[in-house]
Amino acid sequence: MVLLPSTQQGNTEEGVDVPLATRQKTPIPNTQGHNIQPRRLQFVADFWSKQKREASIQIIDGVYNCTGLVFGARRTTINICHVRWILEEDEYKQIPDPQHYGYMQGDIVLYGTQDEITHVGIVWSVEVDDKGIFSKPIILSKWGETPEFLHPLAVVPDEYGMPVEFWRHKRHVRA
Repeated sequence: MVLLPSTQQGNTEEGVDVPLATRQKTPIPNTQGHNIQPRRLQFVADFWSKQKREASIQIIDGVYNCTGLVFGARRTTINICHVRWILEEDEYKQIPDPQHYGYMQGDIVLYGTQDEITHVGIVWSVEVDDKGIFSKPIILSKWGETPEFLHPLAVVPDEYGMPVEFWRHKRHVRA
């Protein structure tokens, strides 16, 4: 049983419900979500807590999706198809080999396949290995239109795929 609402990818009728723009001042299409019945939210949260025990629930809210968490300050739903464009306009650069360079707090992780991005999260914290490399990231992401989780890098619903790209802001001190 998988409970991922179809709105995970964002509303197909995009407008700009919440004024939001990239660093280049280009408006970001978004649609403010809606509050979901508390019982449904709790049901889905309980479901994922049992399925993905390594993940811990942080916030349960239906107003935003994973892209809105990362780029919309938890206020709105942004279609996942805009992620690479937002990253480029917000001056992020792709990290070619994060296991070699190390993960950093604030890095953005994209999930899916090389052809399709299905999910986005942000590196919340990182453990340092015995070689001094930041190697075990904990990700903050939102699963569907319900729970927000802290979780290990590869612990997401199977439908999201695996981590495929990592991005870091070009002005990051350790970029």
